[in-house]
Amino acid sequence: MTAPRTLLGWGLVALLAAPAAAPAQDLLTVWRAAQERDRTLAVARAEHAASQAKREQAAALWRPNVMLGLGAGVGTSESHMNGAQFSAPGMGTSSGVNFATSVNAGLATRASVTAQQPLYNRGRDASRAQLELGADMGDTAWRAAQAELALRTAQRYFALAVAQEQLHVAERQMSAVKRSTTEAHDRFELGESPVTDTHEADAALAGVRAQVEAARLQVELKRQQLTD
Repeated sequence: MTAPRTLLGWGLVALLAAPAAAPAQDLLTVWRAAQERDRTLAVARAEHAASQAKREQAAALWRPNVMLGLGAGVGTSESHMNGAQFSAPGMGTSSGVNFATSVNAGLATRASVTAQQPLYNRGRDASRAQLELGADMGDTAWRAAQAELALRTAQRYFALAVAQEQLHVAERQMSAVKRSTTEAHDRFELGESPVTDTHEADAALAGVRAQVEAARLQVELKRQQLTD
C-alpha cells in the first residue's frame, strides 16, 4: 500500500512544482477542479465508499448480541393450611389454626435482558478477515486512482504550458519574418533587390503564419484536454 501513496505524493509535487511558463490558471484550482469533474475518480470514490462499509460489517461480527424479553400472564392461585401453630407478641400461642389464601385473575409480568458475546468462532474470524481485506483493497484502489489523476493532470498541465510557449515562439518568429518581408519589399521598390526576394519573403511569411495557426490549435487542444 506504499506505492500508490508514493505515486500520489509525487504527482502532487509535480503539480506544485510547475515552472513560471505554465498556464496562468492556479495549480491548486486545476487539481481541485479535476477531482470534482473526473468521471474515473468519481467511480473510484463510489467504490471506495462501498468498500468501507465492509470494515463496519467486520467490526459488527464480534459485537455482543443483546436480546430483550418481556412476558405477562393472568392466573388464579389458592392455598390452604390446617393445624398450624401461630404465635404473636401480646397474643400468646394458638394451636390448630387454619389459613387459606386465594388470588383470582392475578397479573404476572416478567422482563429480561440477555447479552451474548462469542469468545471464539472460526467462521466469524474468516468472515471478518475477508471483509477487512476488501476494505484495505478499497483503500489501495482509491489512493491509486488519486495518484493516477494527479499524474495525468500534471502531464496535461505541462503539455499546455509547452504548447503556449511554442505559440509564443512562433508569434515572435512571425513578427521577425514580417519585418524581413517589409524590408524585402522596400528594397525591391528602391531597385536594390530582385522581385524573387519579395516572393521568397512572402512565402516565408505564409509558412510562419501557418505555424502560428497550428500552434494556436495545439494550445486550444491542450487546454480542452486539461479541462475534460
